[in-house]
Amino acid sequence: MGTSFILCTAQFGRRLPQNRKATSTRYSNENSAKNSMNFQDPTQLFEDLKKLKDDNSEIVLTLNPSSVWILVFQIQIALKHPFNTGKLASETREIVKDIQSSLDEHPLYTECLKQALDWGWDADFDDSVKEYLNRIQQGNNN
Repeated sequence: MGTSFILCTAQFGRRLPQNRKATSTRYSNENSAKNSMNFQDPTQLFEDLKKLKDDNSEIVLTLNPSSVWILVFQIQIALKHPFNTGKLASETREIVKDIQSSLDEHPLYTECLKQALDWGWDADFDDSVKEYLNRIQQGNNN
């Protein structure tokens, strides 16, 4: 079985209609040789990413509030990985905080939901969770 990935389509520079959701199509490297890429020399990838970074056009994502909350939560987890550091991690953190702020004015974005996401940025809270999980694990080992 080959490696597969999800290609999400979005309409460039405009919102998706309210009754339409972003679509995804599954491709497989087995089915199309042109979809495979050799990353032994990532020069092309870096060049293309630089062009994207220098491009000032906008892509608008339309997400419901629940999807925004879940997306922020999941990216917070990814940013906790010990190898996810440096400039890219910092830029990602700022982008995700901007996305999170889109919830601020939503009437159903309660203080409880806000606090849960705020804890995701708090290293002291992470330490308290680790301590709690260690106590649970020690209790299970007795």
